[in-house]
Amino acid sequence: MKFEKRCALQIRHRIPISAGFCAPDTYRANALPAGAPSVLSPEIVIPSAPRLSGSLQSFIVAAVLGPESLPGRLLLRHWDESQLLPSRLISVTMDRALWQVLATLPTPRLIQAMEDYVFGYGSLVNRGTHDYVNAHPARIDGWRRAWRHVVGRKVAFLTAVPDANSTMDGLIASVPHTAWEALDQREHSYDRALAQDVAHSLGEAARVHIYHAPPERHVPATGLHPVLLSYVDVVVQGYLREFGTDGVQRFFETTDGWDAPVLDDRNDPIYPRHQVLKPAELEVSNFWLNEVGAVLHTEL
Repeated sequence: MKFEKRCALQIRHRIPISAGFCAPDTYRANALPAGAPSVLSPEIVIPSAPRLSGSLQSFIVAAVLGPESLPGRLLLRHWDESQLLPSRLISVTMDRALWQVLATLPTPRLIQAMEDYVFGYGSLVNRGTHDYVNAHPARIDGWRRAWRHVVGRKVAFLTAVPDANSTMDGLIASVPHTAWEALDQREHSYDRALAQDVAHSLGEAARVHIYHAPPERHVPATGLHPVLLSYVDVVVQGYLREFGTDGVQRFFETTDGWDAPVLDDRNDPIYPRHQVLKPAELEVSNFWLNEVGAVLHTEL
């Protein structure tokens, strides 16, 4: 996993000079541990509890607050040799000497630590179905959607299927480290993989994952495993709010399997994260369902 052009720091906790260690207010360059970005970084001495005295820890810079009016605050995240863990931020007082050291780093404009995002292309596009507040419109190349019955599911849902000539709109949302297990459960029977060729506004600060069902795990929808209209409405509402009517059109055009039976459950929604659509949103959903020739059934 590459972390090029990323500012990283090593911090030695402050200890009494009488303990035989170097003076606590000096700064010097140090190479980071194996697996960390291969850049030289300053060692910064900060106060710490006695039990951490003398320990050398590595961090990724998350943000610098108030550099124009020192003293400011430096926000850090722990660096782990195997991966960047989305642990809680640590705030450090930043004086002028520290700011001068930071200004000499290869990337003077410090950047946000890499975070893990999920690429939503179905119900996750609708912000009403989750509480991930840090979410942004995005686009991914090499995939399209299909209505399929995935093994282990009672009804048909969308899955992403590889297609070198297709592009999907979607929503990338930052998922806290502690929330991935719950999301994996929500997307059970799907595999989670690192996504490639994702266009978004976050630059290199986002590591994006996508859920998809492998081919051996899904079959066409049937009357026993239909598409739920309440689910379709949630997806349409999400695309309409994020991408407008053109985005809804692209959703329908980049989705296969509209010949699947659709169970009309609007009056008694089965989908657990169903949403209330405004009349104009229902009109858009109905229009495009008719355009693709979807057949609605009141019972199956």
